Amino acid sequence: MKLGEKIKEIRLLNKMTMQHLADKANLSKGYISMLEKGINPQTKKEITPSLDTVQNIAIAFNLTLEELLNGVNDRIDLIGITKEPLNQTDEKIINTVKQLTEPRKIKVLTYAENELEEQNYIKEDTVVYSYVAMYGSISAGTGHYIYDNPVEQVRVQGIPPQHDLALKVSGDSMLPLFEDGEIVYIKKTPEVLNGQIGAFILDGEAYLKKLYNQNGKIRLVSLNKKYPDIKIKEYSELNVVGKVIL
Repeated sequence: MKLGEKIKEIRLLNKMTMQHLADKANLSKGYISMLEKGINPQTKKEITPSLDTVQNIAIAFNLTLEELLNGVNDRIDLIGITKEPLNQTDEKIINTVKQLTEPRKIKVLTYAENELEEQNYIKEDTVVYSYVAMYGSISAGTGHYIYDNPVEQVRVQGIPPQHDLALKVSGDSMLPLFEDGEIVYIKKTPEVLNGQIGAFILDGEAYLKKLYNQNGKIRLVSLNKKYPDIKIKEYSELNVVGKVIL
């Protein structure tokens, strides 16, 4: 049985409303609702309550922790088995959250859960972040635009290579080398050699493609074979932005 199902079952047997249980367990009604459903409605992720939270609910039901968890197969966050006094930051967080309305408490909870999930997978003290000036997006499919000046600052992991332009890839025609949403770095050059990947302006729209020039017949080629080559016609205007830094 899921923990949320067990809590709801006991609550109804005791003829308690969610608000009544929340008050006795020193929790919010919204959190009790999420706990019984087992899912955070905003993130769609499972709820993993702390041991302290489960203990408070057990006390509200006049049960021991073992009695409440009997038959429950959910994962319980065991942080708190050795309870330590709260530090100043913890106390400030708790006191501030208590003053928020229910919808704002849910927002804080969602943010905290996302931060915890990221922390579990990334050791932040070993990760270096940089800020990159973005000049727009470049199409791996149907054409986009490159601006003369940066349109936004984006935080990226690691230190980017020396570059003149940073652009966001749009589309999947350059898979598997470049994914949709990936940032590519461009070195401005007057020409791109045969077989090199570069950024091009074709009839006013920006493309990320591989260039082929065979006897003066130019093609912009996708790495994803489901996309046909773009053949440059005599009346087309093709300008080289630069080559991609690999």
